[in-house]
Amino acid sequence: MHKNIINRFENIEKIIEYMPGNIYWFDKNCLGIGCNNNVLALFNFKSVNEFTGLTFEKMGELAKWSPEATASFKKDTLEVISTGQAKINIEEPPIPGSHSDSVYYLTHRVPFYDNQGEIAGMVGVSIDITERKKTEAALKKAKEEAEIAKQVQSDFIANMSHDIKTPLAGIIGMADVLASRLTDENDIGFIRDIIVAGQQLMIFFDNCLEVAKSEARSSLPLTESFNLKTLIQEIGNLFQAAMTNKGLKFIVYFDDQLQGNMLGSRSGLFRVLMNLVGNAIKFTETGSITIDAKLGATSTSNKTIVLITVKDTGIGIPKDKHAHIFERFTRLTQSNKGLSAGSGLGLYLVKKYVDAMQAEIHLSSVENQGSQFVIAVPLEISSLPPTEHEMEKTFPLVNQINIRKNIAAKTTLANPMSITARILLIEDNFIAQTVARSILTSLHCQVDIASTGKEAMDLFEAGKYQLVFTDLGLPDIDGYGLVRYFRKIEEGSSYQTPIIILTAHITKEIRKECTDIGINEVLHKPLMSEKAKILLERYATTARSMAQTKEKVN
Repeated sequence: MHKNIINRFENIEKIIEYMPGNIYWFDKNCLGIGCNNNVLALFNFKSVNEFTGLTFEKMGELAKWSPEATASFKKDTLEVISTGQAKINIEEPPIPGSHSDSVYYLTHRVPFYDNQGEIAGMVGVSIDITERKKTEAALKKAKEEAEIAKQVQSDFIANMSHDIKTPLAGIIGMADVLASRLTDENDIGFIRDIIVAGQQLMIFFDNCLEVAKSEARSSLPLTESFNLKTLIQEIGNLFQAAMTNKGLKFIVYFDDQLQGNMLGSRSGLFRVLMNLVGNAIKFTETGSITIDAKLGATSTSNKTIVLITVKDTGIGIPKDKHAHIFERFTRLTQSNKGLSAGSGLGLYLVKKYVDAMQAEIHLSSVENQGSQFVIAVPLEISSLPPTEHEMEKTFPLVNQINIRKNIAAKTTLANPMSITARILLIEDNFIAQTVARSILTSLHCQVDIASTGKEAMDLFEAGKYQLVFTDLGLPDIDGYGLVRYFRKIEEGSSYQTPIIILTAHITKEIRKECTDIGINEVLHKPLMSEKAKILLERYATTARSMAQTKEKVN
């Protein structure tokens, strides 16, 4: 049998001798029959005769294979011979190399047949993939290191958000409290300047964080249901204090055909408009800021193109800056020139979000006459209710916005002095405690304060509160665990105490987790007086009524 098999291969052996890779063949008893020069070199053999008749065990001994590797090679060979089924692309166990490094092979094993069509043995081809394995290992290590670095960056952003924005929110909140206690208009004007400066610093810091976050994440929510008119109103509310302080008019034109909800990236559009309006205010000393939203054409994908224009009467943008204005760190002037401060990140972020929404933005501007940005964003008419969104900035709302056509005036509390409520405030930061307590007590609320989760649990069990404000980060238990505890206590009851989260760091994930465990709202610090009035009107009256009903039942 051996002689017949050898004769069958002798015509091609010369070719096989010099082929790349390891080529070898065995009879059906798993004894070596022939091989190419690479296999001979592996065992330090001079001729094929030395390979003929070798068992796998003997080859393992000569080449110093591990028992596991030897057993694996023999097992796969026997399976091919017994079943007649080829085994392709098998990554073999590593074996020792000539320089003591492990060598990896990718192997194909197929059966071969004698003249009678019976399986006579197995032919194998093994390709050295050691370099590929090293590359894969290096890539895996690099990926792991990148993921670690990304997590470090995320943790850094979260910590920066808390460690800087919390005291900054305290400064803004304290200024708001102080403004409510002053009567001299000049003094109130100074306090408003502090508030506006704090807002500008908060926005600058948010932009810096937003760049880091946008470069750390790969996507933006693109299918949110939202009301465009409400979004524009929120932009106006956000910047109302800054515009009032500079004596600027805020004008809005809104196309009646855009009534109802739209489907698109509310998060992206909000960030675009926030940066454009913020820039417009920064570079405008007199005149107005205008937002004009109107219906455009219908695209081929059945989406409506909505044209949103942000126009100002400010200093304008020089013609030679137009081509570079959306690049990172591009500024009209340097901070040290004294004209306008800023990071040069606002319009860079605008362009990133515009691109993510598959929208377009166009600039027209003349120096000393103003600038106009037109965003063409694809949206769909939506029959869905508005999606929970991230924006809940609690900046002060000072005076009334000058809004024209279709934008409703902001809701104000009809008679805040008539509201009394018992409030549980859970906060470990003394300044944040002081700000929130001062605002709530000025609105005739009784405020109990807990600095730890344990104190909050004791107070909640003992008292009947119409509203709870809590931070997420507490020294002994996080806000999530605390709220779960509160909701556990209220199980089986028809009444649940409204719970508001006040935090310096809000993400989509944080908002979702809060919603999932029964938190009513998630707000950025600080709690401002106007927002507190709205929250009391929204929750305290109903909560007090339900609590009184619960008392009577019990």
